[in-house]
Amino acid sequence: MSRGLLACVVLVLGWSVPDPAAAQTCRRKCEAGETRDARGCCVPAKASPTKPTRPPRSPRRPAAVKPRAAAPAKATTTAPAAGTPPARDPAPRDPPPREPPRARTPRQLVDACRSREARACNEIAMRSDQLGLDASDLVDALTTGCELDQWRACAWLGTRHEKGAGVKQDFNKARVYYKKACDRDDVIGCHRLGQLYYLALGVVKDLDVAERLFRKTCEAGAIAACSDLGYLHEGKRQYGEAVRWYGMACDAGNATACANAGILLRKFGEYEAAVPFLERACKLGRTELCK
Repeated sequence: MSRGLLACVVLVLGWSVPDPAAAQTCRRKCEAGETRDARGCCVPAKASPTKPTRPPRSPRRPAAVKPRAAAPAKATTTAPAAGTPPARDPAPRDPPPREPPRARTPRQLVDACRSREARACNEIAMRSDQLGLDASDLVDALTTGCELDQWRACAWLGTRHEKGAGVKQDFNKARVYYKKACDRDDVIGCHRLGQLYYLALGVVKDLDVAERLFRKTCEAGAIAACSDLGYLHEGKRQYGEAVRWYGMACDAGNATACANAGILLRKFGEYEAAVPFLERACKLGRTELCK
């Protein structure tokens, strides 16, 4: 076949005639940096497209951690050393002092007593000489107080009936009120009841009852009752007992008892024994004995 014809066939059929240089390239071993193409020949390797590199990531900051509240420290108790006394609790503080209650006026006391407040009625009885109440208001308050078992009110109510102060004089009512107070060991009630029996006011005279009541109240601290015991024994002509009871009242500051003891002793010639009683009576106000 001629060259011209062969060229036409190749051209028509699309055949390619291998180049001797190219065939030499295909038969050798590819070197570094080369790769084979579709024909199996060594060709320079194409540079692979470079991927864009990401900037290095900055290290993450740890999340802020909220500090936990510190747990309260547990109280540690240590055992006391041997021989050490146990610790005492601190002494409790005294409460602040309370203000004293304000004193009520006489009118407020009367109104409260009319409302059957026993404390108000008793205060009227205890301060009857200081409040300056009308006789009718005082008697009403004492009556209410006695009904509420305020024994001092009963005793002073008996005194009003005995003397006829604000009420009609009635020794029998006086005795009833005195006895009610004396049954609850009120010294004024017992002493005044003894005087009724001693003087036979509204009752039959009874010196034994009077002496018993005087002795009871004298031992309870009623100085006037001690002096009355002296009168009673002097009336019985028991002069030694009379001086003894007069002397007890004199020692407590009763000027009349001192004078009676001194006069009685001087009457029977006991001048030296009488002098101390007479001098004390003088100092206590019996100026007629100051000689």
